[in-house]
Amino acid sequence: MSTGVEVQPADPAARRLALIIVLVIGALGLVPLIWVQNTLDTISELRHTDPMAATRMMLATSRLLGAATAVLCFAMAIWLGWLALRINRAERFPLPNARVVRDTPVLTGAAARRQARIALVLATALLVSGVVVPLLLMRLTSLLAPGAG
Repeated sequence: MSTGVEVQPADPAARRLALIIVLVIGALGLVPLIWVQNTLDTISELRHTDPMAATRMMLATSRLLGAATAVLCFAMAIWLGWLALRINRAERFPLPNARVVRDTPVLTGAAARRQARIALVLATALLVSGVVVPLLLMRLTSLLAPGAG
């Protein structure tokens, strides 16, 4: 019994690739977490022996974290915005010939444009986050270490 709803079938290779990407990103995500923890331990030890060096290290760390956050947010926002424009132009979601990880009902017309608008809202939120989070990190650093910069 057919319902008349078009479905884009899952691509098993895309599913495997998505799983591998999630696992790799998860593993790579541990590296900055371990680095930050080690840096915080070093800053904590330095604040007793060389408070100025601890302040400089805290400022450098917050700048690096802010820059990394901004780059990741901007990259994701650009990709989401690009995807939204393509969905809006095609008036179809998922896009034709897109590789999906599960059977996905195809949305067309107004429903697809709604998905595009959602993606644009998320892209905008990521752009704002890419600006605000680094500024907040710098503000927090200046509150914790007056004269740090």
